[in-house]
Amino acid sequence: MRALKAMIFAIAVAAVALWGVFQWGETLQAPFSIKGVWEVSLEKPLDINSSCWPFESGKLNIIQSGTHLVISDEMRPDQNFIGTLTGNDISITWGKTSISASMEGGSVIDRMDGEISGLDCDTLRFSAERVSQENPIHGGY
Repeated sequence: MRALKAMIFAIAVAAVALWGVFQWGETLQAPFSIKGVWEVSLEKPLDINSSCWPFESGKLNIIQSGTHLVISDEMRPDQNFIGTLTGNDISITWGKTSISASMEGGSVIDRMDGEISGLDCDTLRFSAERVSQENPIHGGY
């Protein structure tokens, strides 16, 4: 009889703990999907060889895994930059330069605004629009 009571108690504790985990899990949200090709418009013309803008074109490819991002340029798909998605904000850092952007929208985000800043660069504002949710630069994965 004691063993039966102990077993029932252990099952009840496990059931209550599992219920608590499920309740907590309902509050979690998946990050927004921002993968795809983005067309970037700079606030003012910038020399393509400037160290302030590490890409060679105005189209960027974003590959996403949760909150982790890999950003590349259509002209140099082998050169990748690592970024992070936190809520509606993106941050990318390389060397002494950083890109930060914020996105607005509902369940589908197709536009972002941000700035490029760095030690040797004036702050430069930009906007970007998603032109495709596919990743053709890297074969569409």
